[in-house]
Amino acid sequence: MICIILAGGKGTRLQSVVTDVPKPLALVQGSPFLDILIINLKNRGIEGFIISVGYKKEIILEHYKNNKSLPIKFSEEETPLLTGGALKKALVGLEEEDVVVVNGDTYLDFDLSKMLQFHRESNADVTIASTWLANTGRYGRLELEGTNVLKFLEKNKDSEGYINAGTYLLKGSILTNEKREIFSFEEWLMRNLKELNVKVFTQCENFIDIGIPEDYMRAQNFNFGGI
Repeated sequence: MICIILAGGKGTRLQSVVTDVPKPLALVQGSPFLDILIINLKNRGIEGFIISVGYKKEIILEHYKNNKSLPIKFSEEETPLLTGGALKKALVGLEEEDVVVVNGDTYLDFDLSKMLQFHRESNADVTIASTWLANTGRYGRLELEGTNVLKFLEKNKDSEGYINAGTYLLKGSILTNEKREIFSFEEWLMRNLKELNVKVFTQCENFIDIGIPEDYMRAQNFNFGGI
């Protein structure tokens, strides 16, 4: 299975503590976060990676140019495409029935084989990996009915619940008919929620997003599955 890693954003909120590299290469426990993410995903069964790069992309390309142990390709943005545009471009030419998509600044423990089985048995267009948080304010909350996603509730509301953890399984053809080149995947998903079969997979835990200084510092002592 192929995994697309969205790693093209500017990471503005982290720039006060990480200034010399793009956010996905920020050092966590002495290693670039993207290395940690890729190794963990490979251990979960991912066979190949497409890294979508934009901001400071030359640093990421340089970092992996001598890589021989991991099957990595790149999808390069010349101008910012946002998450949806970047994903649409990365999907071009892929013939995979389903692909995994993750954000290049988040980590989540999940069982890929179980999630894929659930995704296919549900005939889902998109399956969102979700985890429970006591305070969902930073991420927003999913309104669910069983395993169906009914609504994306707004951010900045301090309540407990299931969040979108930034990891997806989706049909490889899902954005084929989208005409725009620059758009947010999250916004696209919300706008098309009633037309799509969007499921939630909640057997996930051990989540962290290094996008703000507080959580970046917390990541220095985080348990990344023993890697």
